[in-house]
Formats: sequence, structure tokens, C-alpha cells
Amino acid sequence: MFIMSKKEEGVVLLKVSTITGQIEREINLGKDREPIYAFDDITGQVYHQTENTTLISYLVT
Repeated sequence: MFIMSKKEEGVVLLKVSTITGQIEREINLGKDREPIYAFDDITGQVYHQTENTTLISYLVT
């Protein structure tokens, strides 16, 4: 499960275990309050658009 949260350094996307409730991964999305991102269930990747032409991919499996 993924949850968006606010931290001191900005907005983060947290991967939380549905079994233990523990945070497994944290992805810093910067200061954007409405980040554009998508999760691919098949490949286990998160895609984050940081600017109009920049796309970053994170492997979160």
C-alpha cells in the first residue's frame, strides 16, 4: 500500500506493509503539494513527473 505524507523535507510517498504496518520504502517527491505520480503493480515501479519534461522511475518491490 502507498500513502502520501508530509515531512520536514517535503512530500513523501511511503510504501507500507499491509501485513505489519511498517514502512518499507520512502520516496521523496520534493516540495510539490500535488505531485504527479503513478504506480505500476506489475513491475513494482513508481513513476514521478518532476517537471514538464522530467520523468523519474523508482523500483519499489
